[in-house]
Amino acid sequence: MIQFKVKRPHFDIKFLIIFLVLFIKYTGVWGIFIGPIKTFLMIIPITLSLLVLFYRKNLRIKQYPFFFFLIVAIVVTFLTKEVDIILALLLAVIYINDNKDYDNFIKNYVMSAIFFYFLTLILGKIGFVSGNNTVRLISGELIQRNSLGFEHVNAVFKNFLPIFFGVYILALGKSKKKKYVYIFIITVISIILYYYSNSRNGFLTICFFLLFEFLVSRCQSNRINIAIKNITPYMFLIFTIISYIIALTIGNNLGPLSLALSGRPTLWNTLIHNTMFPSLFGLHNQGVDNTYFWLLYYYGIIIYLIYLVTYYFGVKIISQNKKFIGPLIFMGLYSLFENMDILNYNFFIVLEIMEIIRYRNVINHVEQGNKIS
Repeated sequence: MIQFKVKRPHFDIKFLIIFLVLFIKYTGVWGIFIGPIKTFLMIIPITLSLLVLFYRKNLRIKQYPFFFFLIVAIVVTFLTKEVDIILALLLAVIYINDNKDYDNFIKNYVMSAIFFYFLTLILGKIGFVSGNNTVRLISGELIQRNSLGFEHVNAVFKNFLPIFFGVYILALGKSKKKKYVYIFIITVISIILYYYSNSRNGFLTICFFLLFEFLVSRCQSNRINIAIKNITPYMFLIFTIISYIIALTIGNNLGPLSLALSGRPTLWNTLIHNTMFPSLFGLHNQGVDNTYFWLLYYYGIIIYLIYLVTYYFGVKIISQNKKFIGPLIFMGLYSLFENMDILNYNFFIVLEIMEIIRYRNVINHVEQGNKIS
């Protein structure tokens, strides 16, 4: 008698939670399930996260940082109706202390993001979502810019960058052959997306990132590598200062440099002069393509400082693994020109919170060969 062993498929509820979170975030891209319906749908992944925590054994987290983030998340949700911080906190808690928790989280995030990204491309192609195509004047010629189904042409790379960085980070853990295949494929896709969207900032960020990674990999000076690692936790503050410098110099008038950045520096300059000084709790009416000004003026000084401190202490630990340094720096660079604090644009906030509330301040899965010392 022949017996067959049927292996029961493994169901990963954590993957389902991330999948649902990104699905709900992408409904905003597609223009469906807005308002109360979207808020109601958010209850599903939040409830599933709480169930995971309820049945989880040996969960060890720092209580005071956890409750601090929980209070902040509740306050921000109440004031702005945005649930990104509370979702980031829940994802950080349900993935914490797993073996290779970074890789598991990033893999699940990237798989879900890739599915919804290409689904958006398909929906845009068949006309289910309208997108927002524009034109750009280059050397006296109007160039068609295709949003590929996204709400704006720049959203093509806003949604793609976390996929790119996630795939890159995961690729570094593969064999040399697979690593280069992954990086080659994701780079080719970047070129194709740029061809259709003509979104310069996102594409140039990827180009400069790849150049940076190449130069760092060839750098023989351990002192330079250590200096880059040590400065990474301060990049949030550094990019805030750079934002002000650009706004108060280039942004004084709508000159060639400001126009090259689509007039962003001039808009920043106007925001600074009209507002004079950011309020403690934000104005909630100052939309701006700059993550640092968005947090400072829209959410206010208190929330900005919380993001700043979270970035510093979280990245100080995360950057011990060198494969995260480049993506962190260049996600920060891109954040100069786009608002990237939303969860479907930036998964690093989850890793930062994860390290701050982790009971032991160690990255369990970092191998000695990945450390810079």
